[in-house]
Amino acid sequence: METIGRDLLKPSLDTVGGNELPLSVHAVVSDDDLLNEILVKLPVISLVLFKSVSKRWLSLIKSPTFIKRRSRILNIDPPSGLFILHNWKHGLYRFVPLDIRIQSRLENTFKTEYGSNSGNATVLQSCNGLFLCYVKPGKFCVYNPTVNLFKMLPEPQYFDPKKIYFISMAFDPTKSPHYKVVHVAAVGDLSLDEYKWIQTYSSESGIWSIFRMHSDPFDGLESGIYCNDAIHWLSRDDNGALHYKLDFVNKSVVLTKIQLPATVKRSCKLFESRGCLLLLGMDDPYYPDHLNVYEMEKGDSEWSLKYFVDQWRIGSDGV
Repeated sequence: METIGRDLLKPSLDTVGGNELPLSVHAVVSDDDLLNEILVKLPVISLVLFKSVSKRWLSLIKSPTFIKRRSRILNIDPPSGLFILHNWKHGLYRFVPLDIRIQSRLENTFKTEYGSNSGNATVLQSCNGLFLCYVKPGKFCVYNPTVNLFKMLPEPQYFDPKKIYFISMAFDPTKSPHYKVVHVAAVGDLSLDEYKWIQTYSSESGIWSIFRMHSDPFDGLESGIYCNDAIHWLSRDDNGALHYKLDFVNKSVVLTKIQLPATVKRSCKLFESRGCLLLLGMDDPYYPDHLNVYEMEKGDSEWSLKYFVDQWRIGSDGV
């Protein structure tokens, strides 16, 4: 995903700035086991730079064992950049780096896979570094921008692109290299059907599993947040916002409704930060100066108030 400037000079294993490395340093960089212990703890931008040191270092960093081990280290990589939709018709996304060592670029993310038809691909959601995409007419794929790899998913049953459906992705590389995709649709008229078909795709098995569930609100699932082995999302009815979560339990799914704080009505949004599920809510949408930040307690059972933000006071203090 990162692009490094071409004027970067390749370092030498034997010298730095024309001076020979101390024997102790040379002993470390020449020992694969010690070198692995150091490299596995570095952020991804450093690994991109170190790939150019030598073919041996490149081989170590690209090895499946190294990648798997590193992916299970919590919070090792800060976000390296943002993909922002630049032109929907032509499928153009602008990559905006958050690190000065990475170049900004405007590109067609899908040109390698889809060529001239790339404008038919749309990013639906992202989850821990993977993109869930819809490709016309009626296909879904998962894209890994770091290694520029695509995986076309088999078509779900009961899928009609002309009808309303909901879809979301679950992926946590610290726990498993495999991801899941959840697809929800009603057979027949969505507004009349009392039950919905929930289908889950597993990259481990490569197939869809089907479950029938009572028609609780799935509106908002496509904006869901995957956290603590469950997809959380906010739906809405005439009385305000509703919080649901979908757990993956023994190759099945369990839907649970979680009570929102009494002060949270309609204006709220879910976030995830370093393994914590957060809820940003306004006490009164007509007076948006006061914001409450809630954190989900362990066990995903209830919310607790974490912070109170007075935006008017922040502005008056000149912060």
